[in-house]
Order: sequence, then structure tokens, then C-alpha cells
Amino acid sequence: PSDIPAAALAAWRNGDPHLATSLLYRGAICWLVEAAKLPLIDSDTEADCIRHSSGLEDADRQDYFAVLTNEWISTAYNQAPPSDAAIEKLCATWPFDLGRAQP
Repeated sequence: PSDIPAAALAAWRNGDPHLATSLLYRGAICWLVEAAKLPLIDSDTEADCIRHSSGLEDADRQDYFAVLTNEWISTAYNQAPPSDAAIEKLCATWPFDLGRAQP
């Protein structure tokens, strides 16, 4: 979707936490590959992706991605989605505009 945070929040409000966190996580991965040009490969795990994101110059994006990844792992593998407040914060503070590259 063109507005990933809005789509994720809509999915959350429609009762689909897996889709909500997946949209955010996949959108962030797209930004890391396309805008930041990080060397992610198909076989990278979530931990590998966090490690690669440490190469970002922006510490706020690094921190956001680590929090988002942990929420994604919890939702996808532990069936323990984030709280309403956590997903709303992730959507409100989304730092991965696919229309702009890493500063």
C-alpha cells in the first residue's frame, strides 16, 4: 500500500494483528533494501536484518526497526501481538518513507 502505517492501523482495527505487523515489517524491509541499500538477502533472519540495520546512520531508525522486529517476531511466532498503544505508536512514528532515501 502507498500509506503503510495507515494500512497497518486499519488492519489492526479490523482485528488482524498479524497483517498489521506484517505490513509494517515488510515495508521497513523494503525501505532498508531500496532506500538505504542495505545488503539484505532472502535467507536473512530477523536477527540478521537487525544486525544489518545497525549500518544506518539514523539511530532513531535503528531503534524503531529493532522494536518493530521484536513486535513482528512476537506476533508471528508467539501469537502475542503488541498492545493497542504499541501498534499506534509504531504507526504514528513510522520513519520509512519509501519516497526518500536515507539522509
